[in-house]
Amino acid sequence: MTTIAYNRMTKAFFERTGAVTINLTKLLTRRSRLEKELAQIHAGAKVIIEFGGDNCRFDWKNIARNVNGIHLPKTSIEEFHSTYKKVIDVVKEKGAVPVLLGLAPIDSEKYFSFIKDAKRREQITSWLGGNYLYLANIHEKYVQEVKRIAKQEEAEYVDVASIFRTSADFDKYLEKDGISLNKAGYLRVQGLVQDIM
Repeated sequence: MTTIAYNRMTKAFFERTGAVTINLTKLLTRRSRLEKELAQIHAGAKVIIEFGGDNCRFDWKNIARNVNGIHLPKTSIEEFHSTYKKVIDVVKEKGAVPVLLGLAPIDSEKYFSFIKDAKRREQITSWLGGNYLYLANIHEKYVQEVKRIAKQEEAEYVDVASIFRTSADFDKYLEKDGISLNKAGYLRVQGLVQDIM
């Protein structure tokens, strides 16, 4: 099994299963590194592809400076789709099997309460029109895009969010920022992936 992992904690967990891990944190800016890492994939391997929620993050500093401006996520949905597709193509060319890993849900209110600078939080809230759920909606748009890609490519999709939606106390699996999984959260993801591998 090969794991293309976005998060260092994910990487550590999957390494314990004997997986080769590839960190895609710099994917969109360091494509040469990506190509080198993709070279580790071998025929017959199941390759777990995970793109972190950082792709749909906004530049909050710029938003706070220009509340009336037009602001887009760090990675456009088009670039997200294109990059994902390229990685899947390489995996298939190598005779390996792509497995697309979804994202865990986020807690928008917890995320914004984590912003310590009250003035910046107020400016960002103003840009959001007071609707904290906007961030969760954008996040979900990227999750749905991964599902769509999985369907188009006839690839297996692992619905990570499903193991958390049934938890009334989902917050206990999140870091204080409301968007990052903690150790307990990653253990649940690890268990889910091990079940399907």
